[in-house]
Amino acid sequence: MPEIQILRHNDIHRRGRHTHDWAVGSDWCPALRTRGILAAGYTQLGLGYQILRYSPDFPHIGACFEDGIDYFADGKWQPAATGTILIAPAGQAHGSRRVHPKTRPGKTAWVLFDPYAKRPSYAWDRGPTRTLTGRDIRPLDWALQGLYVEANAVRGRHATGDAAVGQWCDLVVTTALRLVADQSASDVAMLNVWEQIDANLAHPWSTSELARLAGFSETHFRRQCRVILGKSTGRQLTHLRMQRAAMLISTTRDKLQTIADAVGYSDVFAFSVAFKRWSGQAPSTYRHTPTKPLSS
Repeated sequence: MPEIQILRHNDIHRRGRHTHDWAVGSDWCPALRTRGILAAGYTQLGLGYQILRYSPDFPHIGACFEDGIDYFADGKWQPAATGTILIAPAGQAHGSRRVHPKTRPGKTAWVLFDPYAKRPSYAWDRGPTRTLTGRDIRPLDWALQGLYVEANAVRGRHATGDAAVGQWCDLVVTTALRLVADQSASDVAMLNVWEQIDANLAHPWSTSELARLAGFSETHFRRQCRVILGKSTGRQLTHLRMQRAAMLISTTRDKLQTIADAVGYSDVFAFSVAFKRWSGQAPSTYRHTPTKPLSS
């Protein structure tokens, strides 16, 4: 499993009893690799589980789903209640362990980033290992479960370009990055704006209009979009539109022109070109693929 393979000789790894991993690795899931992820998954920590990496070369985001777990951050072990996020930049010691033997096995999720991949430089990717508390971690859990099921479903078919797997990978990255955002007033304003956009994708949104909704200048809005979402304003808008289009194509019998209008494209040809560029398949082909795309 990825948790074992990337350990150094002086790191600590005790699996304990009744520990189970559900993981997807970039060695067999190319969609993860193209998004700068080494591996992602979740672990049910059995009694006696402990892992401690002293100087890992990869950044790491972890999430605690149940009490009875400690995270190693800022040079010491700290209790991690449900909703605690572990932020571990490259080169900084981090770890997790199960405590309190009377509790049931604790569950953690983790996303390991590739230190050599070309990806945006995130604000959380620097500084010491630290924790955040009180976060809603359910979306990350759902995204990881969906990715695990979907990636394994296509693994035997060698469908390296499977569009549904790519969408689940995008959700894993997006939900993980949202959890580590500082949730300042600026962050909240940005996320609120994108929720409004997602609710009305047919509108011809412009960067200046989006910036006004957030109360920012256009330059600051573009900068915050890259910092918080890891994408340019245009790429994020296209991603939301194509994700919605994929759901409509897969779950309805609507004509392509109807779907194009619903996501902000008056020209069905331009929509088809954009969708193929995003998913790797023409809309008509995508509609008849046996593996259905994400519908959220």
